[in-house]
Amino acid sequence: MANQYCGSFEHKVQQRFGVSAEDFLRQCASEGLSYAELEKRTGFTRGTLRKWAMRFELCLDPGVEESKPDDFSRFFSDPQVNIYNLLSRQWTNRAKKALAQKVS
Repeated sequence: MANQYCGSFEHKVQQRFGVSAEDFLRQCASEGLSYAELEKRTGFTRGTLRKWAMRFELCLDPGVEESKPDDFSRFFSDPQVNIYNLLSRQWTNRAKKALAQKVS
């Protein structure tokens, strides 16, 4: 995978596929590949692929991004205070209102 320490995207594409990065992305666009398919095929991230496609004024199929299930969203929407949702709501006001209702 290309990064700032081991060579650029252009160099990696030239080494692996034997064509320039622009020619490679143009060929992929003409084949109708999506960023997700290209990511699996090349190992480059979607962000890198989008950045280079925009440099060459190309547009690939955005495809459907796979959603990854996470525990965070489940805990974030929990009605009880926890470490994930502590700062996301005004808990103090709700607690005061609930306490006031219980007292009266």
